Amino acid sequence: MDTRNTLYAFYDFEVAPITFDFFVFLTLAEIQRQKLGLSDVKLILVPGNNDGYRELDISNSTSAKDWRVDNIILTGWRLVPTISGLTLCSDRDEAEMYQKDLAQHIFPTEYTVKNPVGDFTIVNYTFNMAMGESSPSLMAPYQSRASTLDWLKTIMPEPRDIITITIRYYKTQPERNSNLEAWAEFAKSLDPGRFLPVFIPETETLFTGKPEILNKFHSFDAAAIYTPLRMAIYDLAYLNLGVSNGPRELNYYSNNRYITYKIAVEDAPSARQKYLSSIAYPEGSKPGNAGPFQKWVWEEDTFEVIRNSFDEMVTEIDEVESGPPVPLQIRPPATTEERLALGIRMQEAGHLDRAEFIFENLMEEMPADSRVLHAIGRTAIQRGQGTEAADYFHRALENGGPSYELALDYSQSLFMAKLYAEAAHWAKEALTFEPNSTNTFEQLAECYLADGKFQEALEAFQCLLNIQPENYNAVVKTAEILFAANSRASAFVRFCNAFDLAPKNAPDKGLGLLDRLGRIFAEIGCASESLAAFLVANSMRANLSIDQKLIMSIRQRLVELSTSE
Repeated sequence: MDTRNTLYAFYDFEVAPITFDFFVFLTLAEIQRQKLGLSDVKLILVPGNNDGYRELDISNSTSAKDWRVDNIILTGWRLVPTISGLTLCSDRDEAEMYQKDLAQHIFPTEYTVKNPVGDFTIVNYTFNMAMGESSPSLMAPYQSRASTLDWLKTIMPEPRDIITITIRYYKTQPERNSNLEAWAEFAKSLDPGRFLPVFIPETETLFTGKPEILNKFHSFDAAAIYTPLRMAIYDLAYLNLGVSNGPRELNYYSNNRYITYKIAVEDAPSARQKYLSSIAYPEGSKPGNAGPFQKWVWEEDTFEVIRNSFDEMVTEIDEVESGPPVPLQIRPPATTEERLALGIRMQEAGHLDRAEFIFENLMEEMPADSRVLHAIGRTAIQRGQGTEAADYFHRALENGGPSYELALDYSQSLFMAKLYAEAAHWAKEALTFEPNSTNTFEQLAECYLADGKFQEALEAFQCLLNIQPENYNAVVKTAEILFAANSRASAFVRFCNAFDLAPKNAPDKGLGLLDRLGRIFAEIGCASESLAAFLVANSMRANLSIDQKLIMSIRQRLVELSTSE
């Protein structure tokens, strides 16, 4: 067997999930095939060591996991036309035979059966888009499209624009479920002369009973258990709607139009904003490959939100085209602007190696682009490399001139390089763009403080407090400067303010203030209050109950000291 022109893609259930993340894997494998110029992909499914699956999925029964493999994976691979076949290995030894004896090109590139790795993360996909790779587009096989069209003719004698509504009604993380009342109201509100709403139900409800509120609408039940039919109805639709869930990923890696709602759900661990930000999806963003008619709406799926966003999208679509979109096997690569934006998202999410690689790649194309130089400098700051960052920012200034963000970042890099006077100069330059920026006044004050210019630091902190009176750090630093200058009454006014503000801030800040007050009280001869401050701090560290009498004695002494020199 000649395998020189085939990419062997190993989806190993020892490390890979039985979810719609499988389609991220397929998309990444197809990108790798394109890079290598190979003719096809051979998919190898490798059983894991825990009844065939990964240890992370041990809480689900083996039969439930087998069902998901049948429903998602053994049918879903057909959505990538260049996959020439699939092998479900009976054991890991069979998989090792493919890896060692047949495969000349392997995906993931570092994969071995003995040391399996997975490549199914959205971060890796975003990285590839930012590197300018062309994205393959999932699409339904011909027969699935033909069968779906046959079904549509039975419910739609005259052509209408199909609006799919994918329902999430799952027992796991129910906070993410669809607002059924809102979707029913929306479907009822559509113009029946033009649109036909088609619901795609939650797979489980096919066997336990679908929600009664949806019974009056058309439901394409077959799509919930056979992925190519799901893809086919998505391909044929004018617009695909639904809340964020696994099946919605099929639209993300296709040319289909869609709106997805309810992206972040704080009560659901896998949909919390903190997690989404960590994979380069800050609030308000959308997938890195999203086209003009592919949108994320971060709001809840209320009727008003659904209806307004739908109407806006219909207006936009009708201005340029009609009917379902034309299927594309390969989607065009991201523009330079999109690649830079994706790199910045990766950087902000903390994926510094990938971000740096993206920016360096862009630098080869645009060596004097100030935005790219600025972005590389920010990566250097995150790595703690002040001198290197300052060099990039200096070059960015030479090529593009100053801006608020660039001036402030340059100031920070110079501060890290201990060039405090220059850092203060660029902080003041940043203030010319945004004169009420509290971040910049704080940066300026810290520059003066590090340079030993205490009066200037005091003035900068005071400017900050005029704008933001409850800025805890500025209140404490002002108190410290005044105490060191022997203006003790004024200092204790601010220490008292800081003491009152501390509960609103992070506990570690309150601890730092108590430790500092303990030392100050000892220095000026207030032994009992010094002991009280240390006792409260130690109780907080040990998570013990705090004697409120001690708190009151500390505050009372601060008030007394603030009224007398």
